[in-house]
Amino acid sequence: MNKKIFYLIGLSALVLLPSITFAQGDMITPLLCTFAKNLWQAAVAGGIIAWSVVVILFVTSIGNPERVNIAKKGLVVVIIGTVIVILGTSSLTMVGNAIGLARGEGDVCKGIGGTGEPDPCGKCGAGETCLNKTCVPSNQ
Repeated sequence: MNKKIFYLIGLSALVLLPSITFAQGDMITPLLCTFAKNLWQAAVAGGIIAWSVVVILFVTSIGNPERVNIAKKGLVVVIIGTVIVILGTSSLTMVGNAIGLARGEGDVCKGIGGTGEPDPCGKCGAGETCLNKTCVPSNQ
């Protein structure tokens, strides 16, 4: 288990460090915003699947005490996972509000990754995204 975590951290470092090191201006922000939005979508999809599996476990455990216990344990795990995802998202929003990122023009993820307004600047051309009232090339 520890090797898997070590390899995951190492792979993340190999992927992210060059982008951070060679970032010119604000090139890392779209990468991190897109990563966070994709992670959120994966967490929601995983949560829906997990809740569906728990429901199926309960439905198919008709009177079998062992299967009911397995379904109860699964329910506890799914509830804890859902709470962690919700608290994680809430904490990001609270930190963003505390440092002024989520107020108006300071929202660094607005318009990135297919969410928010596509062009809040009102002047970006094709293949550009508005970031902090500045048009930047879109990597999509």
